[in-house]
Amino acid sequence: MIRRTHSNVASEEWSFSSRGDALLWWSDWGNRVVAGLGVYVLVYLLWLILGWGSDNLYAFVAELGFVPILMFGVIFAIRAIRHLPDDRQSQTAWGLIGAGLAGLFIADGIWAWYTLGSSAEPFPSSADVFYILSVLCLIVGVTRFPTPSITMPQYLRYLFDGAIILLGGMVIIGYFIIGVGLLDSANLGLQSALLFAYPFTDLMLVIAVLFMMLRRPRPGKVGMLLLLAAGIIALFAGNLWWVYFESRGGFEFHVPTYALWMIGYALIATSPQRQVDIIRRQLPLTYPGERAGRVEMLLPYIAAATALFVFILAATPRLLAEFGLLVVVFVVLAVFVAGRLILTLRENTQYQIEQVRQASETRIQALVEHSSDLITVLDKDFRIRFQSPSSRELTGAVPETFVGTSIFDWVHEDDRPRVVDAIQGMVMNENAQSRFEWRLAGPNGEIAELETVASNELSTPEVRGIVLNSRDMSERKQHERELDFRANHDSLTGLPNRAAFVSLLEYHLNSVGTRGNLGVMFIDLDRFKAVNDTLGHDAGDDLLIQVAERMQASVRSQDIISRFAGDEFTVLLPDIDSTDGLMAIAERIRRTIDQPFVVMGKEVLVSSSIGVTTTSISDRKAESLIHDADVAMYMAKHNGRDQTMLFEPEMLAEQVPADDD
Repeated sequence: MIRRTHSNVASEEWSFSSRGDALLWWSDWGNRVVAGLGVYVLVYLLWLILGWGSDNLYAFVAELGFVPILMFGVIFAIRAIRHLPDDRQSQTAWGLIGAGLAGLFIADGIWAWYTLGSSAEPFPSSADVFYILSVLCLIVGVTRFPTPSITMPQYLRYLFDGAIILLGGMVIIGYFIIGVGLLDSANLGLQSALLFAYPFTDLMLVIAVLFMMLRRPRPGKVGMLLLLAAGIIALFAGNLWWVYFESRGGFEFHVPTYALWMIGYALIATSPQRQVDIIRRQLPLTYPGERAGRVEMLLPYIAAATALFVFILAATPRLLAEFGLLVVVFVVLAVFVAGRLILTLRENTQYQIEQVRQASETRIQALVEHSSDLITVLDKDFRIRFQSPSSRELTGAVPETFVGTSIFDWVHEDDRPRVVDAIQGMVMNENAQSRFEWRLAGPNGEIAELETVASNELSTPEVRGIVLNSRDMSERKQHERELDFRANHDSLTGLPNRAAFVSLLEYHLNSVGTRGNLGVMFIDLDRFKAVNDTLGHDAGDDLLIQVAERMQASVRSQDIISRFAGDEFTVLLPDIDSTDGLMAIAERIRRTIDQPFVVMGKEVLVSSSIGVTTTSISDRKAESLIHDADVAMYMAKHNGRDQTMLFEPEMLAEQVPADDD
């Protein structure tokens, strides 16, 4: 049996928002092992409490019950290392924690061998050496997790604070747990030193994980550290129980001790799997709250004051005998001084936090007051904490309209998945940045097209948020759309041009055979040259516009008309059920063009020659189809104009002269 470590409970829960989340959690073999270990721990605790089996079996289960937990803890630590290829610090941390768990595995095995194989367990033993070394590995491992960088004065303050808490805690443990008599210089020996070393190293581990939490670890580490802290505190409590009885004549089996050890081992062993689960399921990341800074400042003073109180309590009988009532006055004075010091520290801490917040808000306000860019600060839950005044120009709404709402509520629904991925993915890494474009949907229906640079400043004390710096790209995007339209559309009729038509035809050819056949028409106006020659080019342009409008009214909504060149038009007709249906649409176009046009106050009559082709083969080339329709159109002109002809392969053999009109 062995004495162990500590923990601090409060964490991201192993919970699920939907059945899909639960299935995703269960799909990972590591999580299934965690569920199995949970059942195993529950059965172990029931076994301890109810005393199942014979005395030998009971002792066997009690001593060796830790082994599977520690074994899987080592496996989980190795798995966490493999899931963090770009995070060397975390890899080192998990490597050391895995080594610590392996050392505890060996120590427990040695202790079980002593306990189950002989009537007397030696103390000290080699198991104690492995245990102390294992705790030291855990201490170094916990401190290797990445946190924001600190200055040398901050490092020294952490060092002094840790020393104060450690020494103050050891005074309390020495008085209440070990006993003053055992610490007397005349009674000190290897056994006494080892009894002192167990709580000393355990308390160092408690302080290490506590300070890691207070130093604001990187996103994605909080839940894992909380599990570690909870396990460490449970082991620490179990070890204190063991030391208490060992220092008073020898430890005998106690259910609470073994229960605390088992719970502590289980929490520590599953903490690396929690890290893997956060990465694998891309869970929302948690951060320490602002109270962490206040706790960090008060802890050393609380530890020192408590240690002083314990010392006074221990020394009071001797002091009373020598100084009488002066001792009582001194104790009361010390209590009031300590209370006044704590109140002052709280006031100073609150004042400093408020000053930092006000200074930060003032700087941000001064920077963005006259900026045309939209500055947004989000909290850890992606809710808007600050919105710059430029929101008025972009959306017509004051900044207060947005404050307190989720940023995702204002993202255009088509852009939302992409923006969610960009922002949530960015906060996985401290000080990371992400650039993306999106549309902000204002409260009154306004749409602003933005280019945003998002920065993760959650670990920056002056900000503690995600900063979005957004530039209005609406005019540029509109200009780009206009240029794109001009590049792909005819400037006179607004119809797609030749290049766009060929591209669309190639795209639709890929779906031929799965959604019906595809038809192509080539339309040429008859006697259009005469209109240009007699009425002028402006009249010709007006006529082309009217022809385009009539054609659009004659086809289906899914059909695509383009102005191919001059007075030539092409039509793409996807999902054609039959050739008869295709010819019916062509005839409808021809008849509507036959109707008189009014151009510049004069009635104008023109007709059209239409060539039609169709295909059910997806590997046909677009230019080949257009050529076939063109051949059929020239055949229609050659046969007298104002008619529709379906392409036949035999037409390719005939030499049809080009027609100028």
